[in-house]
Amino acid sequence: MFAELSGMKIKNKNLIAFLVIVMLNIPGFLIRIFTIYHTEYVYELGDFVKLSYSFTLVELLLCICGMFLHYYKKIDTVNVYPILIVIFFRDLFYYLSGSKSPFRFNSWEMYLPPIIGMASCTIAVYYLKNKDYINMFLDWLIIVNLLYQLMFLIAGKTSDGGRVASINQGIGSVGYMCALHVLYSLLTRAKNKNLFFIISLSLISIILSGSRFSLLIIIVGVIAFGIYIIKNTSRRDKKLFFFFSIGSLFIVFPILTVTGFFEKYEIISRMSNVFQGRIIDNILTDQSVKERIKSIKIGFEILHDYPFGISNSFIDLQGKTIEHGFYAFPHSTFLAYYLMWGPVFLICIFWIIKRIFLALRLREKGICYFLLLYLIILSIYGGIEVAPKVYTYVFCMLSSINVELKNNFLLKSYNKDF
Repeated sequence: MFAELSGMKIKNKNLIAFLVIVMLNIPGFLIRIFTIYHTEYVYELGDFVKLSYSFTLVELLLCICGMFLHYYKKIDTVNVYPILIVIFFRDLFYYLSGSKSPFRFNSWEMYLPPIIGMASCTIAVYYLKNKDYINMFLDWLIIVNLLYQLMFLIAGKTSDGGRVASINQGIGSVGYMCALHVLYSLLTRAKNKNLFFIISLSLISIILSGSRFSLLIIIVGVIAFGIYIIKNTSRRDKKLFFFFSIGSLFIVFPILTVTGFFEKYEIISRMSNVFQGRIIDNILTDQSVKERIKSIKIGFEILHDYPFGISNSFIDLQGKTIEHGFYAFPHSTFLAYYLMWGPVFLICIFWIIKRIFLALRLREKGICYFLLLYLIILSIYGGIEVAPKVYTYVFCMLSSINVELKNNFLLKSYNKDF
């Protein structure tokens, strides 16, 4: 059964790629003796450790294998290595000129995770090849995360409010990855026979993480999916979508309410409180939303002072936000990475925009809708990420989209010629 969760069987040669998932999810205490780099940053308003990052020999092995495959086997994946090289030399220039940089702080937590993610993505794409197998790989990233969350929940390892993280990944990071997976699956994999099962697992993971903003993003995505279904699918698929939506609303939620599930788990009440009364007012007056908005405002203040960005260092960015009277980095992926990477980050945005226009040209409306939503998510959600699993997920997801668009473009060109 587990070998067919995504509607496909796992072949023996694919198992090498799935070893990547195992390596990314090895508990820290098991490989702590193999740590070759570690950094901690204690934020100045207390003894709370805001950042604790380790790089191990296991991850070094992943990087070596992934880089070898990328440059010697010419694997067709997204490629951020050139961008990181440019940023590296910029930060070296900052260091030599006496400015703040990762060289000064010995702060490499914003270089190593994307490199690990790129390497993991390359290995997965090389051994899986088919986009459907790559999508199954993404499903299993979510499934393994959820299994660890359930283990932590049973063991009572939760944060304040009962929120549950996953192994080697924080609470917000889990919610972000699962929200992306729901949107990606809805809009680009609508014909997958296990679609709603996969989405259900992602939703459970989000609920356990307590990420309400992820839930809000998904609601927007479901609306987009509904529009997509109405315009682009058969009457049968429209009926299935309608009955699934009604069933979820009028069967699942009443059962959970009657059984007292919402009251029993504080994390559930945290999620459900948003939908009691006037939803928009609840969102706008929520303390976490206010702090997100304030963090983005502080980010723009830093951008005003440093229009070409600062250095690619968590410690540098966190220090700048504290100087402006706030304790957290900007909760906007676009803004946070522009501040650290500078204008070179716009290359990533232009890459996505180019694929949107290609999707429009090929009439791949699902991919187009998803990439448009992804740009919005990058602007208003997220922030800094140090979990290699998230980079692995995003790079594999974008590589799968890129391969599908390229194949469709070549097929269309071939049919046009003949």
